[in-house]
Amino acid sequence: MLHNVVNMGNREMEELKLVEHWPEVKLSQEDKKYLSSINLFDEISDHSIRINTTGKLCIFPTQYLLYLIKIKPFIENWLEHMQLIEKLRKNITNAKGACDKQKVVDVLQKKTTNTNITSLDINSQNNFFQLFTDDPKERLNAKSIIDKSPLRTTTDFFESVILKVLPIPDTSSSIIGKVAWELVNSPKVFDYLEERFITKLPFVRANTKVKGIAETVFRYFLDKDGLDKLVDLSTLSDGNNTVSIQGESFGSLFKLSDDVLTESELSPPPSRVLRFFVEPLIYLQGIKKYVYLSTQWAEDTGASLKVSTLKSVIEKTYPQYTIKKIGGLFKLLHVRNLYVEQPVDVGENVIFYGPPGTGKTYNIIRESVLRILPSFDTDSSREDFKRVYESLVVSKRIDFTTFHQSFGYEEFIEGLKAKSDEAGNLHYYNDLGVFRNICQRASDEPDRYFAIVIDEINRGNISKIFGELITLIEQSKRKGEKEEISLVLPNSKETFSVPRNLHILGTMNTADRSIALMDTALRRRFDFVEMMPKPELLKGCIIDGIDLEKLLITLNSRIEVLYDREHTLGHAFFMPVKLAVDSGSANAMEKLSNVFKNKIIPLLEEYFYEDWEKIRLVLGDNQKADEQIQFINKKELQSDNLDKLFGGEFNIDEYSSITCSYSVNEKGFSLADSYVQLITPEAQAKQG
Repeated sequence: MLHNVVNMGNREMEELKLVEHWPEVKLSQEDKKYLSSINLFDEISDHSIRINTTGKLCIFPTQYLLYLIKIKPFIENWLEHMQLIEKLRKNITNAKGACDKQKVVDVLQKKTTNTNITSLDINSQNNFFQLFTDDPKERLNAKSIIDKSPLRTTTDFFESVILKVLPIPDTSSSIIGKVAWELVNSPKVFDYLEERFITKLPFVRANTKVKGIAETVFRYFLDKDGLDKLVDLSTLSDGNNTVSIQGESFGSLFKLSDDVLTESELSPPPSRVLRFFVEPLIYLQGIKKYVYLSTQWAEDTGASLKVSTLKSVIEKTYPQYTIKKIGGLFKLLHVRNLYVEQPVDVGENVIFYGPPGTGKTYNIIRESVLRILPSFDTDSSREDFKRVYESLVVSKRIDFTTFHQSFGYEEFIEGLKAKSDEAGNLHYYNDLGVFRNICQRASDEPDRYFAIVIDEINRGNISKIFGELITLIEQSKRKGEKEEISLVLPNSKETFSVPRNLHILGTMNTADRSIALMDTALRRRFDFVEMMPKPELLKGCIIDGIDLEKLLITLNSRIEVLYDREHTLGHAFFMPVKLAVDSGSANAMEKLSNVFKNKIIPLLEEYFYEDWEKIRLVLGDNQKADEQIQFINKKELQSDNLDKLFGGEFNIDEYSSITCSYSVNEKGFSLADSYVQLITPEAQAKQG
């Protein structure tokens, strides 16, 4: 659906007046690579672009890119109008090439049949023909299409309207209009710039009124993804306009109509209050209906349509966005605009280590947020930490990767990759790895902290992955520090250093490799934070007489004696059971059974290399008289059975030292006494 250009333009102009400061934009090498595909650009530097237009060289400040990103939906809608004008050029011009008023009227009144027009819905047709008015206000005071000279080129009229919307000096106006035209006709470049710099915008949408912010927010996301991402369209019908979005209920949110409605039709008696916005949100081609958005919004209470509820919906659907009231102004913000703290200290290098199941990966969410946002409330809920973490990931301030045996320098720093073109020719290009990428982003935005999280850092070949850069990650060797070191990378031949505002966080499982066996160069450059099992987190959690806290303490005490403390069991294994108990679920015992059968037993097999006697010692099976409550049953090998298998002359001592066979007792996992006697076998024996 073609939106009303004047309405969109006026909304953009009003919002742009609310901007107090446009931040600086510095172009990275990747940015320059994208922008170089625009023929208009003659030379691209870090903070400006030299433009060659009609033989004149002009300088375009990169900061102006933010203006265009801010009004991108308007620019894209405006392009659709211009493309339609070009299709109709022959139908609306006379022999001299000038726009003929009567021909325009004929097309408007459908005296001519033109599929370009008849394929449009009625609202789009009305919006399009509004551009041919003599009234300057109805075309944003831009140049007129209708005059005695030949019909203006689409680019000329396009630029004219763009310039009226943007509050920039006249000396720069002619440049930015041409850049807008080039970008909107290069959607891949425009989309890249939007994703890259949208976090630089002071806000995405803003309004002083509650209903105003609701309307602009809906329109913004409709332009991005259409209505179906926010609303289940199957819930929309003529008789049911109450919809549920992301679990939140909205009463009378929309009004559906076969035709375009007038203002009086949207203001029913007796109050005659405008109940729905006059301009439809969208035209649903599938059901051929217009969707109108309700105007009955409240800030927080007093109505079924609340901005606070809309905020919740937006955060669930688009975790990188939020709605916030700041200084009496409602703003749709990219969350990255909220989470900004000037880096003070140099980024840390920290590895969280411990046995499996101690919550290292779980804890990394909290640790990442607190390092990027040092003033964030440490008492915040897990949900709050997770929401902020996800927002930081979406806004590319946190990258997550996992080391493994095949992971190398090419994936982490940079490496050559092959790519074939349409003709089948093979080309090689330098591909940036995850570490190089986040270092580049952190260098471009030195006023914010960034973090890279490396899971299972001990599983990778450190010298192979870091290569010559292992020295550069030291805090004292970071960019901007007194002992700063930079190196020339072997593939790209570019000078590289690690920015001071980057945190490098890792996790390692001590069951895989002890700290003592880690790469010495890595050990010297990282701080290590031990994370051991916390049985106290299971305190008071009892199921069928089984005390989970005591159960974990007993298991780990035995493992520590038979193996070492680095191979103990973490509390995280039992957290699903605790959650089931706390919620009153009837399947808590089943969950405990599954934890032992599918997690604990396989892990013990790995620890003790299938030394079943030690596994039985850990599980206390050697102290259980009743075989039914043993997890692992033991059976002595009888000579009679061996004779049947191998014959009477067989002497097992010549072939094997095995004197017993072991089997997993499936029934034992579902019996409470199996676990109770694991903890206190003597007491149970006396009771028996």
